[in-house]
Amino acid sequence: MTTKKLPKIYVLASVPNMGKTTTALLLEKHFKKEGKKVACLQLNKGQYDVSSYLEKGCYHYTMPYEAAKSKEEFEKWTPKGFDVYIFEITFAYSPMGLVFADLFENINEVIDYENKDGWEKHVRGLYRKWHVSDEIYTDDLISDSWKLFHDRNVQTVYTKSPVELKGPYVSDGFELNNPESFVFDYISPKYEFPRGNKKIIAVGAFPSEYRDIFPGLTWYRFDYVSFLERFRNEDYDLAIIGECRNNNLRFYDRPSVKNALKFSYPSDNGCCYNSILFCAKNVSICT
Repeated sequence: MTTKKLPKIYVLASVPNMGKTTTALLLEKHFKKEGKKVACLQLNKGQYDVSSYLEKGCYHYTMPYEAAKSKEEFEKWTPKGFDVYIFEITFAYSPMGLVFADLFENINEVIDYENKDGWEKHVRGLYRKWHVSDEIYTDDLISDSWKLFHDRNVQTVYTKSPVELKGPYVSDGFELNNPESFVFDYISPKYEFPRGNKKIIAVGAFPSEYRDIFPGLTWYRFDYVSFLERFRNEDYDLAIIGECRNNNLRFYDRPSVKNALKFSYPSDNGCCYNSILFCAKNVSICT
């Protein structure tokens, strides 16, 4: 199979709060308008990222650390059936970010316009701050990480730009410009999700893969009131209670069946049941 027939993967890498997710969502929207089927991939996903993708109806998946072993291993873990893949690397200069970046020849580095003229200095400052008590994370190690990351074709993508630019950028009005200038690689995805016929109800932010595994999943978005009405009726096989983004929200109803999965990010303090996980034992949730 020639590369022209393989799907493209656009890697977006940076440090936190540079606008990677915003850029990914705008790029996804751009390709979707062209009639392409798009999948968004992340290494890790915080509570706000998940809900952003879910609410916009995006196909969203988390890549496990095992996928960093090789390009072939990455393809084994990548869901097949898409024309375009958009992969976010949150901590581009960390060891985990670098091993994933090393799988690709072309990477789009996302930088907010404020750091346009002092990007390397900004990155160095962040890593010194994050590793202030880590004696092994020296300036030399940061320099090595910088060199390793840039030892490939790196296309800069500016975000929050107040002016027009020649290359790819996102304006401060959240408009994607020059998307044809993003760089990409080709991949050959292999992963196929199992399919379950269980009756699933879900609320809040939860791993998006469940929507692929359970085609009949009913998502109540962040309408916890409506979800609770269904939850109390117990006319389902499994209930997924996602991140509520409200530390004061608590559930007092506990179904007799106890077929419920709870997800909470980053701790158990703010997701309905405090330090409680309901999950039926010895029950297959897929069949």
